[in-house]
Amino acid sequence: EITMAAFIDIPEELQRDPFGAMEYAKCAKQFHKTPLILPSGQTVHDQMATVDEAGNYLGVVGKDYEPVQPEVVAGMARELIGHSEAKLVKIINLHGGATVGLNFTIRTIEPVPGDATDLNFLMLNNASGRLSLQGRSVSHRWFCSNQIATSTKMFSLKHTRYIADRVKTALMMLKYYDREAQAFQANLQRLVRFRHGTVKDQLDWFEQTLLPAPKEDDSQKALSRRANVLVTIADLLERGSGVEYLGSARGSCWHTLNALTEYVNHHRSTRVTEGRDEQEVRWETITLGAGDKLMQRGFDSLLRLARYGSNVKHQ
Repeated sequence: EITMAAFIDIPEELQRDPFGAMEYAKCAKQFHKTPLILPSGQTVHDQMATVDEAGNYLGVVGKDYEPVQPEVVAGMARELIGHSEAKLVKIINLHGGATVGLNFTIRTIEPVPGDATDLNFLMLNNASGRLSLQGRSVSHRWFCSNQIATSTKMFSLKHTRYIADRVKTALMMLKYYDREAQAFQANLQRLVRFRHGTVKDQLDWFEQTLLPAPKEDDSQKALSRRANVLVTIADLLERGSGVEYLGSARGSCWHTLNALTEYVNHHRSTRVTEGRDEQEVRWETITLGAGDKLMQRGFDSLLRLARYGSNVKHQ
């Protein structure tokens, strides 16, 4: 489960006080640009470094990059909260404060009784030049902190825009994602109602839809890795988090989706370079990288299956 220090639960009394929540999560520090000087002493003229108040290096950015300071992000968050019932439930603090994510819950649903899932709006701000100020929507299943995007659309707000423009765009994001959350909720009900079949049927779907087809020249190591993935998936289908609450939805496309998201969120191997935190890298891949794409491909396939029946071809 993703429970490292980077993910901070916000106390209820601060959930409508964004700046107080950011101070609580230790990510309300100012940062600024400074000349980028290489170890050789050479100054890089077309790029700058970003540093925090203590002088800690955060990343490399272009010369035209304008930092979005914490009070600006908090101001946008206040506008979002003021125009909705959204609550700031978690803050994500990655790379020593270089990436900060404000995670708002729009609504909580139960696709099956007792299986609570939050539909969230995630606003990311970055000081290292990896990404702009962004918004996207995700769902979060309580049982095992499984996360999957509820919309393929991601909004970006350029750092050079005026605050009024950013607020306007952020409110547009929230309105858009609220509609997307309603559609996602309806789609989850489709997945609950459609029976996927036995565990063997579900494993066949995983193998045909999400795993690369084995090749004649595959090494024994590659074949073993593939087999181990299927063993893990089979175990999650039988004993994964919240399986006991599924009731008649056991064997449904919702059941299959939960096994997929639990596998990608918590079991899929992650390559970690030296100096990086494994759980930070895992969060990045399930939110912005290959893990996100894998889950989205699986979700789209299951939705087609639930809409058109068992005759639909695996894609």
